[in-house]
Amino acid sequence: MRRLLLGGLTACMSLPAFALEDQPSQPYVQATHVITKPHWKAKPNPPQLYNVFPRRALQRQIAGSASIHCLVTTRGKLKACSIASEDPPDAGFGKAELALARYFELEPMTVDGKPVEAEVTVPIRFDIK
Repeated sequence: MRRLLLGGLTACMSLPAFALEDQPSQPYVQATHVITKPHWKAKPNPPQLYNVFPRRALQRQIAGSASIHCLVTTRGKLKACSIASEDPPDAGFGKAELALARYFELEPMTVDGKPVEAEVTVPIRFDIK
């Protein structure tokens, strides 16, 4: 079995820093708050990452990356996600990351001690090692 690197989840996987870059305006997102340094409570595990890695890219030994833009609920789950970027285009990495959205959970943003909905962009690098 090939090892996948998705930046820092385990020794064989890594998720890059979850930093927001210039975010395109998303019409479905109604939150006015943006999470720039998320505190992750849950991330996809290695089998979940392997299961969504685009098969054609895996067979051709093609690495790639994608970012999804999501709304974070007051319970810390991601919803209303869309592909913000994908490289290489049309290799399936954006769809793969969308499939992972259900496995992410973070501490929700709070305002005056109360959880509020917020936006976040989650970049992932899919590497083959």
